[in-house]
Amino acid sequence: MSFSATLLMLKAKEGQSLLGNHYNPGFRLGTGSSIGNWIMGFSFTHYESSDPIQDALKVNFALNDYELAFTRPYTVEKTVRLEPFLGAEYARTRRNFLWNQSTVYNCKFDGTGPQIGLRAFKELVKGISLKGSLTQSALWGRTNWGSHKKRKLAPITKLSLGVEWGLKRAQGQRIYLAAGYEGQYWINELASGDFSKNLGLQGFTAQAKVDF
Repeated sequence: MSFSATLLMLKAKEGQSLLGNHYNPGFRLGTGSSIGNWIMGFSFTHYESSDPIQDALKVNFALNDYELAFTRPYTVEKTVRLEPFLGAEYARTRRNFLWNQSTVYNCKFDGTGPQIGLRAFKELVKGISLKGSLTQSALWGRTNWGSHKKRKLAPITKLSLGVEWGLKRAQGQRIYLAAGYEGQYWINELASGDFSKNLGLQGFTAQAKVDF
C-alpha cells in the first residue's frame, strides 16, 4: 500500500494565449495497492488559475483529472526498473470568461477514455534515482461552448522527468521525496464547429510518497 501527495506549480497555455500569466499551484493525491505482480493505482489531480489576460478580460480555468492504472514493474538490471501501465482516465476542464467582472460565457469539456504509459527509474547512487514517465490517453467527450455542444476525441500526452530520494524506515516502510518537471499537451481539447484549440500545461512538481 502506498500514498502520495504532489504539489504542482504549472502554467496553462491555450493555442497562442496564456490562460494564466503566472505559475499557479495545484495538487495530486495518489494511492496504490499490490495485486499479485501488479499494482493498482488511483490518482486525482486538481489545478486552477485565475489571471487577467487583457485589461478588462479575465479567465478562470480549472482542471480535475482522475486516473486509474494497473502497473506491472520489471527489474531490467540492478539499477534500472521499468513500469509499463494501462488504465482509464476521466477529465474535466472549465473556463469562465469575465469582462469587467461579469461572466461573458463558459466553456466546458468532459471526457473519458483509455490510457497507456511507461515509467522508468535509474538509480544514480544508493537511494537517489532519476525517474521519468510518458503517458498517452485518448478521451472521448463533449465540449460545451455557451449554447454550442460538440462530441470529439481529445488525445493527451503527458511527460515527466525528475529526481527521487528514497529513505528506508523501520518495519519495512519507505519514504520517497521527489522533485521534477511535468508537461501535458491536450489536442483538440476545446472545440466548437470548425473551431478547435489545444491545451498545454507545464511546470514543476514536488512529491512525498510513503510505501507500507
